[in-house]
Amino acid sequence: YECLFTGMIPEGGIILVSKWISKDPVQLVISKPRSSKIGDFRPEQHDKPARISINSGLHPVECIITIAHEFAHAENFRMFGRKVKPQGKEWKMIFRRKLMEIIDLGILEEKYKEIIESCFIKSR
Repeated sequence: YECLFTGMIPEGGIILVSKWISKDPVQLVISKPRSSKIGDFRPEQHDKPARISINSGLHPVECIITIAHEFAHAENFRMFGRKVKPQGKEWKMIFRRKLMEIIDLGILEEKYKEIIESCFIKSR
């Protein structure tokens, strides 16, 4: 996946993506830009593996946040199945933790760190 994400996510972010894939194996796909969404998670179905797709052309910070968002869905599904709301309190807790992992890695410029903290972590 390192070649796939070169230049797409902040340098050093592949460490987290690799960690998340080891916990929640998915097929990671880079999609053409879509107007309806910038990423999505689809659980394993029949003979198809679980899949996360991310739009190409995103800003690196937007890309790593979108990847965290979709891996939060993957972890939420693994832990709770279909019994839980896709963006309910369990998902929000997982997503916040993934965002903190990004911040703790120290790969973001201060202005992005502050935005993420104020929008997703401190305000909820």
